Amino acid sequence: MRTDMQLLIFFCLATPPLAAEPPSCSVEESGTTKFEICERGDKNCPALVAEQVKAPSPKWRGCAWPARVYRAHSTSVGLDIFYTSVDVPASFSDSERMDVTLTFESAYCGAKTHSWKNVQIVVHDGFPIAKVSLVCGQMQSEVPAIDATEKGGSKTATHAYK
Repeated sequence: MRTDMQLLIFFCLATPPLAAEPPSCSVEESGTTKFEICERGDKNCPALVAEQVKAPSPKWRGCAWPARVYRAHSTSVGLDIFYTSVDVPASFSDSERMDVTLTFESAYCGAKTHSWKNVQIVVHDGFPIAKVSLVCGQMQSEVPAIDATEKGGSKTATHAYK
């Protein structure tokens, strides 16, 4: 177990931050709906790893997993509907909630910033995540920056997916 943790720490410290890169995006189709799925890396990961080295937690899962942004468009009764959903992974397996803020460069759904407090962390496909969503009649071409603080467990962690 200690060797696995050392390898994870080495990998995180030796890997350049994913945050310096633009989001990685792909398009998937389901019936007549196209979904764009984008990923952003956590620029705070090196600091979280350093904290884990100083004060290890057995609940640590790591911070190498990206946040995922799902975007889709559909038309219902002649109205365009644009959907943005974000999955933010938790770094500690015992975290219960997360505060999440999405920041857009230009206003989307009436504001540049959208925030949620105490979003429940749920296990989805074996991974603890917090999920937030926006449904709006306005198209948005940019992938938002995501700030999140997980809490309610043995430790808190602050993430910045930019």
